[in-house]
Amino acid sequence: MKPGRVFWGVFFVLLGFLLLAARFGFFTIVWTDLWRFWPLVLVLIGGALLLRGSKYSMLMLGLGGGLLAILLVSLFTFSWIDGDWETSRDSREQTFTVPYDTVTQRASLVYEGGAGTVEVHGGAQGLFDANTRTSFGEYLFSVDSIGEGKEIRMTFEGGGHKWRIGRLDHDAVVALRAGPVWDLDMSLGAAKVDLDLSALTVDRLKLENGAARATIRLGDRGKETIVNIDAGASSIRLEVPESAGCELRVEAPLSSKRFPGFEKLGDGEYRTENFSSAERKISVTIHAGVSSIRVTRY
Repeated sequence: MKPGRVFWGVFFVLLGFLLLAARFGFFTIVWTDLWRFWPLVLVLIGGALLLRGSKYSMLMLGLGGGLLAILLVSLFTFSWIDGDWETSRDSREQTFTVPYDTVTQRASLVYEGGAGTVEVHGGAQGLFDANTRTSFGEYLFSVDSIGEGKEIRMTFEGGGHKWRIGRLDHDAVVALRAGPVWDLDMSLGAAKVDLDLSALTVDRLKLENGAARATIRLGDRGKETIVNIDAGASSIRLEVPESAGCELRVEAPLSSKRFPGFEKLGDGEYRTENFSSAERKISVTIHAGVSSIRVTRY
């Protein structure tokens, strides 16, 4: 039997069973924050690759598919509590603002969220503006001054909430000021991520996501931009400017990959022709499980 059939077969069978079991109240399990263990899927897939051809390889792939199904259910349901269903869809809106002052030369954003939609772009009137809407939980917000810089933290606290019938709202729109140099550290679950950073000076971008659809557009304002992406079962679309030289290091053996305009240097290493001569450089490292990865130039 082909390895892909084992992985996806176990995944879909267990996913369907869990959803049916939850729907009819066969058991009571609290899944809050279980999605944070998604790297175990990568461990099992990696073990299967190392033991390719043995019976243990198939076992690890089956366990990986089953674990992925469990994690996806945990992301979208959060908790099932004694069959007590909640139909209210009241959303809570929050607004966060950090004024800009000329002293601030650098700024960092640490964002920790769960399932939902996250949008980040330039154009903030102050240093930082954000609007959120969620039908469960709330965001905790803090700002610390460090020398000539500021560290901004947004952390989503979902709490122990019941499974709501219908659509769960969890949206965040974040605007950043184009002047300072930014460090972005984002940790997400099953999210739709849209990062248009083309108008910003980005020094570092770190993105950790589980089952997500991520679209990222980088600019050439920084002398050097370093990007690190760790993904589970995701769709990743990264756009880099032609004016900047770009190198890729990709570890994603079970993913589909397309890198038009890049020259392959070795196993998992790619580079644009102008990397050595370009004044602006972008270095990207991607670790992914079962994902679709595309990097294009604009």
